[in-house]
Amino acid sequence: MTSSTTVRSPHRLFGRGGELAIIQGLLARLWQGDGGVLVLAAPPGLGRTALLREAAAAHRSRGPVLYATASAA
Repeated sequence: MTSSTTVRSPHRLFGRGGELAIIQGLLARLWQGDGGVLVLAAPPGLGRTALLREAAAAHRSRGPVLYATASAA
């Protein structure tokens, strides 16, 4: 009998406190019934996906999370 263990390490976003605070603020407005928009525009590799994953993880316990895929303009 073999046993496998999955070790998960939480994503750590160093130096992204400002961006995470903005996202949390938008999520707080969403939970109160208001809306908002955030446009993440940056070259590849600067952490946009990591920020969106953090937002999704924060919201997941409160309701469904919709994912979309970006494409070049």
